[in-house]
Amino acid sequence: MTIIIWIVSIIFGIMLGVLLSAIAIRHACNWLGLGQITYGNAIKTSVIANFSTLAINAAIGFQYGLMAAATSGGRESDLMERLAFQTSPIQMVYMTALSLVIAASIYQMIIKPKSQAPVFQKEGDLGPTSRDLKFTEALGLVAFSQGITVAVIMLLYALVMYIMWMIMWVF
Repeated sequence: MTIIIWIVSIIFGIMLGVLLSAIAIRHACNWLGLGQITYGNAIKTSVIANFSTLAINAAIGFQYGLMAAATSGGRESDLMERLAFQTSPIQMVYMTALSLVIAASIYQMIIKPKSQAPVFQKEGDLGPTSRDLKFTEALGLVAFSQGITVAVIMLLYALVMYIMWMIMWVF
């Protein structure tokens, strides 16, 4: 029963993260003046970008764990110490930069924002048109949308912890 709750909570967390990220992508496009994108396009972008960066970062973490296990000499306490202090701050900066670049290239391939229609259109103009994002625009969009997503998730986490604390305090 515990494993089922664990799996359901992971799936719920992934779905919530994708939904929040898609909303952040869509609104970040508007706020940065890049045009409008549909929710479907934002969700597709969010799923592909999040899972690709998750897979790459998981592979890097697995490699660190494997390296620590191989050099620990079979002592579990030594292995735990190596795993706890294996990733240096500069490696975290590199992993974050790699994630941003990968997500920006995915955003650049998928997102085709529609430019705003001018107030005075020429006769025969078909209205808003799609355009490709430049890499710098995609990188700014990634940083801004992921910043929004992280801030919202941290606020939700704080709210849940506060509610749990209140429930424990009452009972």
